[in-house]
Amino acid sequence: MTPTKNERLEKEGKFFEPLTYEDGLMESSEIILSLAAEIEALKDQVLIGGMDQSNEQKRATEAHIADLRGQIRTLEAANFAAVATSNFNMNRVADLTSQIRYWKRRAIKAEKALS
Repeated sequence: MTPTKNERLEKEGKFFEPLTYEDGLMESSEIILSLAAEIEALKDQVLIGGMDQSNEQKRATEAHIADLRGQIRTLEAANFAAVATSNFNMNRVADLTSQIRYWKRRAIKAEKALS
């Protein structure tokens, strides 16, 4: 598990620093992510330990599960990036559509003024 900010300071022989709200959130999210990874590892150990296979097959299964989890993390990151890009593009389209309507109204008013 990753040491917290205060744990790192304690190892360095320094006094504890009061946590700001953001520090508390970061520390909490680090702890949650660390615990989630630990839970996944324990689930894998229980799953693999209960298999009726040789040790070699169990190691191969463990490696395969680790590979699949890595692929999942990669796909989740790619999905997050795609969603962010999509949201950016949809906002940009909305802005441009608004600008088009504005300039179209201005052109119609200008045309009427010339007539």
